[in-house]
Amino acid sequence: NQLRGCDLVLTGSGWMSSLENRAIEECHSAQITCVTVLDHWVNYRERFERTPKANPKMLLVTNNLALVQANQLFPNNSIWLIPDFQIDWYRSKIVDHSLIGRVLVLLEPTPALGSGFKVDSKERLELVLAAIKLNAKRKLGGVIVRLHPSQKIDDDEFRIMKSRLPEIQFSVAPHLFEDLAKTSV
Repeated sequence: NQLRGCDLVLTGSGWMSSLENRAIEECHSAQITCVTVLDHWVNYRERFERTPKANPKMLLVTNNLALVQANQLFPNNSIWLIPDFQIDWYRSKIVDHSLIGRVLVLLEPTPALGSGFKVDSKERLELVLAAIKLNAKRKLGGVIVRLHPSQKIDDDEFRIMKSRLPEIQFSVAPHLFEDLAKTSV
């Protein structure tokens, strides 16, 4: 009922809830213009499969990689590239982080989540080792590893990683911005 009377509805595209899909479906049936933001680079199609009538007709993406992938998966849809306002905001707040000099590693979800984009423990370790090499080569101040929200710091994989790789520090910051402010790579 909240959508009735709207001329335009802008939705997200989260795959862990059906709220956006229900809004898209309601907009279609009520002939309300609906635009959906694809906020990641992965599992685009899966986000809308749970609700068959929720296929978005108009999409927004925030980077060129997302644009290419969205055009491949939704060739008959209207897709627009818009600025990544979140990244722009981060950039405006981080004035001179070059003095801090750390490497930040952002981890992806575990395969157990069922996402089409899976990074296993071997790939995570390779990424962290590459960050350590980069840190040493540039003579930076260390490596910060930020877990995906689905991951837990006390998982065996991360306890072992921390014990074997003293160069890394796991982030405890509640917000990504706090880690970005401490890093230059």
